[in-house]
Order: sequence, then C-alpha cells, then structure tokens
Amino acid sequence: MRTNIVLDDSLVSQALALTGANSKKEVVNLALCKLVDSYKEKDIHRQNFIKSYFDEPIITEDFTPLNRDDIYARYSLY
Repeated sequence: MRTNIVLDDSLVSQALALTGANSKKEVVNLALCKLVDSYKEKDIHRQNFIKSYFDEPIITEDFTPLNRDDIYARYSLY
C-alpha cells in the first residue's frame, strides 16, 4: 500500500541506527511487524490465562469462580 506520512526525523535516525535498516520504508515495515507481533503475543497470553482459568479456577474463601456462561453474559457485545 502506498501512503505519505510525516515521520519524526530524530526517531527515524535512531531507528535506522538501531536496526541497521537501509531505508525509512524498511524501518516502518519493521516497526509495523513488531507492533503486530506484540499484540498477537498479548492475545495469546490472555487466551492461555482464560483457558487455564477454565481448567483450574481460582478458589479462595471470599471468591466464587464464574462459570463459562456467566463470563460470556458479562462480556457480551449486545
């Protein structure tokens, strides 16, 4: 996709030096890849936590775990 954007020259210079990239385009593509990977990793950790919670709910004296239907009802997008 072709687009025009205004970039902070100082940040671009730092990114070029740190990454060894040869162009602004390469730096922007690298940054986008890292951003996407970071969000995917966060989502994987969140999904793993939810799965482990369903397998082994947290139980203490003052805490009653929610069942799957309660969780979906609470976070539905109606």
